[in-house]
Amino acid sequence: MFSVINNFTNNQKFYALLNIKENFPWYLEPNTAIFKHVLIKTNDLNKREVSPFSQKIAEPLLEKLQNKIIYNLQIKFIVPTTKIKTNDFNENDPENNNYIGILSLNSNDGSIKIYDQEKIKNEENRFVTFNKNIPYYHSTSTDLPNIFLEIEYGDN
Repeated sequence: MFSVINNFTNNQKFYALLNIKENFPWYLEPNTAIFKHVLIKTNDLNKREVSPFSQKIAEPLLEKLQNKIIYNLQIKFIVPTTKIKTNDFNENDPENNNYIGILSLNSNDGSIKIYDQEKIKNEENRFVTFNKNIPYYHSTSTDLPNIFLEIEYGDN
């Protein structure tokens, strides 16, 4: 199961979200060209760790996912490359019945590939959701950075 929803959030709130660029801490993933900031993380002890930036950044997304349990939420910034590169599929957990949601914060020539599906182009304010037990990957882009929110959530 997967779903693609265009114009997912209220435009006014979406554009306010895009104004986070100044004084925002990004953290480089080792051995990659990917910067990220973990906004919400549920650790192994089922304790929730929350970034002070999570409320402002996640509000439009969380508003649309009311009555869902949020396990993990991060914002990612993938640096453009000279040609589009694809990664291996993310490892999946066949026993995990949660969902992955990806909200694109900008349009670029990169894409999301869900196993056994066509590539889904990155479009501003597009939300792609699917079962976590389905492998997927993000490609790089060549024209602009690929910036998106990635959330793991479940039913209440």
